Amino acid sequence: MSTSKIHAVNQKIDSNALELNYVSGFFNMIITVASLKGGVGKTTTAIHIAAFLQSKSDTLLVDGDPNRSATKWSKQSEDRIPFKVISETQLARYAAKYQHIVIDTQARPEQGDLEELLDACDLLILPSTPDFLALDALVQTVQLLNAMNSTK
Repeated sequence: MSTSKIHAVNQKIDSNALELNYVSGFFNMIITVASLKGGVGKTTTAIHIAAFLQSKSDTLLVDGDPNRSATKWSKQSEDRIPFKVISETQLARYAAKYQHIVIDTQARPEQGDLEELLDACDLLILPSTPDFLALDALVQTVQLLNAMNSTK
């Protein structure tokens, strides 16, 4: 791909990002990473997105997985993780201090939990691995979102 095409793609992504909530002179973004299957890279995706967003402004990663993988990762790499990681029970205390919030969810969220997450986020990311079970779970997730009339 030529440099001009890459630049055009980046401009398209940047222009889409401008549609985010604009509050107090800053763009605020809440991103949720979810899947109906475990082991598809939700935590890894959430950590990398949080690291990127932290390079733009203060970012908080909410570890909503009962396994607390993001929390464990941050404790083992405190000097290399540039953003704060908290549990969902701490969100009310910290949310107002951060421009961006990335939510790492548990595998197989209940429909009610998924509806609440969708209502509260600007962007939903559904990671998957290229295997039958993960792709089947991705299709199920998309079907569930369609049934909920999600536009995210």
